[in-house]
Amino acid sequence: MANNTDNYNVIATWKAFPQVRKIYGNLFERIPNSEITYIDYVLEKTYNANTPIHQKTFAIIICENFLNPKLPNIISKEKIIKPLLLIFEKQIKNDESLHREVNHLTENEDEDDEDDKAFINEEK
Repeated sequence: MANNTDNYNVIATWKAFPQVRKIYGNLFERIPNSEITYIDYVLEKTYNANTPIHQKTFAIIICENFLNPKLPNIISKEKIIKPLLLIFEKQIKNDESLHREVNHLTENEDEDDEDDKAFINEEK
């Protein structure tokens, strides 16, 4: 159990670094002297025109999840990820600029949720 707690603390500490917080804050902002956002750049470098939308939306959620300093751990619950998939998929389909709406990753989440405990303790 200590190892899992250590891993949890390492993740939380990393996400608290000012550089990580800045990257997270800029994820949907335009790159200076450019018309594209950082998240668009990530997608541009990792996918092509034939990549299914769901793969692109999942990549956006991974960036959100890994960098979000309000999430001390990595969340993998379907009830958290699925609404975000739908939001970003709609933005891509409607050719909208990618942006955060409501951050479902941090809303209504109890730290004592059983799913979180199971996820944290997976490496036993």
